[in-house]
Amino acid sequence: MEKKRANKNWNYKKMFFLYFSSLFCYFFVPPQDLSYTSHYYTVEDEENHMKIGYKNLWFSHHIQTIETENEAFERGYLEPNPTFERLIKAVDENKNIPYKMKDYFYYYIKGLYKDGKTNIKNSSILLKNIELLDGVYSMPQNFIKAISGSSQTVGCFLSSYNEHFICLSKKRESYHQYILNHEFNHMRKTLLFQDTETNTIINISFDKEAGYSLDEELNSYYTSLSFVEFGGYPYENMYLLENILTEQELENIYFYGNIDTLQYKLEEINSSINFERFIQCSDLQVDYIFDNDPSNDYDIDYELYSIYIDYFFSKEKQDNYQNFSNNFNDFCDVIIHDIPTSRDIKEQLLQDLKKERVKILEKRK
Repeated sequence: MEKKRANKNWNYKKMFFLYFSSLFCYFFVPPQDLSYTSHYYTVEDEENHMKIGYKNLWFSHHIQTIETENEAFERGYLEPNPTFERLIKAVDENKNIPYKMKDYFYYYIKGLYKDGKTNIKNSSILLKNIELLDGVYSMPQNFIKAISGSSQTVGCFLSSYNEHFICLSKKRESYHQYILNHEFNHMRKTLLFQDTETNTIINISFDKEAGYSLDEELNSYYTSLSFVEFGGYPYENMYLLENILTEQELENIYFYGNIDTLQYKLEEINSSINFERFIQCSDLQVDYIFDNDPSNDYDIDYELYSIYIDYFFSKEKQDNYQNFSNNFNDFCDVIIHDIPTSRDIKEQLLQDLKKERVKILEKRK
């Protein structure tokens, strides 16, 4: 019954709309500044108050971007620190979520609150997106391709100011829980909706500490399902992380966790390392791939990989240097052969590694 109802609600008109209005796919695409760019509407059109057909979609509204949680709370757009029960209730009350899909939501939310915490990072955004969801659809793979532009994409969270959908590939039905976990992570990071009282489009994004690239690197590392070439995510970075966390830990982070889980695991190794800066560097590295300015690549690459090195030595110390020589050689091999950065950066990183190795061997004599 639910399947028939979902199919009945879905139509090609919505497909057409979603194809052109989607802001998020399986890989993250930052929202454009729609007040200045459009294929449909120019600044001159706006100045002349020209309202022609589809052009009216964005420019009859004011777009307001909110970048801090406190501002979102003060304006009443987000509910502060929702509890486990509050999120579950939102799933139960949203009749647009098919009954057979609700268990996937429950599973993810239980994972967030497994330690009994009541203040989960960005759960307020997730709550609002759950309340706004217009549907969760299982669709043919060619429909997903039409929306995302990629034949490899298997799931999308599509968000516009007035419609919010999750689309999942029928071809990958047995993996829907894992795909949804990834989409839920997107739903915790950015929110786009219309404040009907003020006729304002609200864009809430706390992307400075979101860890988008790490999220996508983990995804591509385990599934190769992301459109990595287009997204520009240098997922070879994960080979360094594989030398810091166990394979089982990384698998659990991808399949059952999120960026907060990664933070928890790395802080167990060394809580004094600035994790927020670590994920900022990861995101900046991706940004700099596309800015056509090679002058800024060196500093961010060197800083990012130096943090990986700090985690590596902390992990070896935690393990009491039981297999230090072999682990050290493996880590050096990854830097030499796998990470996507320039030769001079690699040479500097190797020098840093060798200096620290000498210090450790001296202490252990």
